[in-house]
Amino acid sequence: MLTYLFKTVMFTIIFVTFYSCSKNPTNINKSDKIVEPQIVYVKEVYSPIHKEVLTLVDANGNNMNDLYSVSEGHIWDPIFSNDGDSVLFVMHLDTVDLGTAIYRIDIDGENLIRLSPGYSYENYNPCKKPQILYDGVRIIYLRRADLNDYEIRMLNIENMDDILLISGDFNNLYPEITNDGEWMVYYEKSNLYKYHIASGDTNRITDGNVFSEQFHLNKETEDIVYRSYNPQNPGEFRIAKINLDGSNAIIYNFDGQDPRISADGTLLFTAMGNGNPSTWISNADGSDVRILYSYHTWDEFIQFYPSGDKVLFIRYLTDRALFSCDLNGQNLKQMTPYEEILNSQPNFKP
Repeated sequence: MLTYLFKTVMFTIIFVTFYSCSKNPTNINKSDKIVEPQIVYVKEVYSPIHKEVLTLVDANGNNMNDLYSVSEGHIWDPIFSNDGDSVLFVMHLDTVDLGTAIYRIDIDGENLIRLSPGYSYENYNPCKKPQILYDGVRIIYLRRADLNDYEIRMLNIENMDDILLISGDFNNLYPEITNDGEWMVYYEKSNLYKYHIASGDTNRITDGNVFSEQFHLNKETEDIVYRSYNPQNPGEFRIAKINLDGSNAIIYNFDGQDPRISADGTLLFTAMGNGNPSTWISNADGSDVRILYSYHTWDEFIQFYPSGDKVLFIRYLTDRALFSCDLNGQNLKQMTPYEEILNSQPNFKP
């Protein structure tokens, strides 16, 4: 009890201290533009001063609005709240000794609130990818405690309880949460597992053939796509799919990376094609495999629009910008100016 009271008092002191000095190291950018924000991302700009900027934009690349910026620190992993009225993100401030923590801010740039404990920022980002459960109160996030030591933690933002769910070597792969908040999917030691958030029960989904690439859970269908490795044939990699309950497992006859799957089962992944880095698309059964488009650099954070009829990605040339295109590869559109977007996935409003 005394330990809990001490932690509560110390958090209150730190939180008040943060608010008393936050206006100095950070700058809230306000705009009179009417914005219907549907995508949130982080960009890095260099003129007139160097800063990292939390930015909102609509689904067509219009009505861009800089929500929040920091000139001496770092911002990453932004997501919308469940109601879309605020944004959660991870931030480290160089000029305020609060460590790296999860924050929330309203989409009008008001009411910045620090939600989590601060973790020491040294040679790695210690706090990553917050994900909000269906109740809007609990947050699951990945903490990197050491070089190969990770923790998946759950934070209750109402009472500040911050508990360890599971630890291990997750190879820096973020957990994924089902829509109902019942299960968490994570990767460890060449397998995918599901963790029951209420009971703590863990079940293996795959059977020893997963390679440590990004996996993706479609929260609506609970299908998981990932990159598979054949231990009987070293060097053989394939895109694969399996359901959360371990059923309907498919290993496709093509290789690729960073796979995604839409609600209707359309598969999206990156691989070489025609001598260039390419984005590919196929049906759920692996048929009609075709190149969506090719470019001379690898596109990043490729994902489906929630509507399922378009693709969003970051394209790198000298700098980076958000792009979109239709599922037939047509109507390629540059949605944002070329600016240095950080290594954080852009996220859509729920």
